[in-house]
Amino acid sequence: MANPAWTSQFDKDNAPNAGPTACFRACRVICGRLGFAMPEGTIQRWQLATAEDELGNIVGYNKTESDEANNYLRSGGVAIVGINYKVGSLNRDHITDHYVVAYRYVPDTGILAALNPGSPLPADNDHNYEFTWDSDRYCWQRWDGSHRITIAMVVPPVDVAARLMERT
Repeated sequence: MANPAWTSQFDKDNAPNAGPTACFRACRVICGRLGFAMPEGTIQRWQLATAEDELGNIVGYNKTESDEANNYLRSGGVAIVGINYKVGSLNRDHITDHYVVAYRYVPDTGILAALNPGSPLPADNDHNYEFTWDSDRYCWQRWDGSHRITIAMVVPPVDVAARLMERT
């Protein structure tokens, strides 16, 4: 069954300033439909990735931030996650290329289910993206054809994000 929380970043009726650069705003709409208030930006986040190589692969990770975010996501936490799949970025961390909503961890399969506002949502499924934990690379990732898509940052709801700001 399709997930009623999903919306497309290109849907002018639901995504503010809809279009190719509206993924974060569409993710905030999705999270709101799921019952979570999200920050307006990415300042309050766990920054998992710290560097990428000339091919756009993440080569540096912050283990502490990764551990905290991983524990949060595995405990059922909902978050907007920044994903990396190419070289360079105009986003705050200069690594994240796109945003999706991670909203359900399935312990039996190890899958982190997500809603991608940039891709269609199949009518027979409640999500359109899946990540698995790679303990060797210390990251959540998925394979999309011939390249790896990696979670670079995790932006939690405002109540959790406020606690992140208190620790700095």
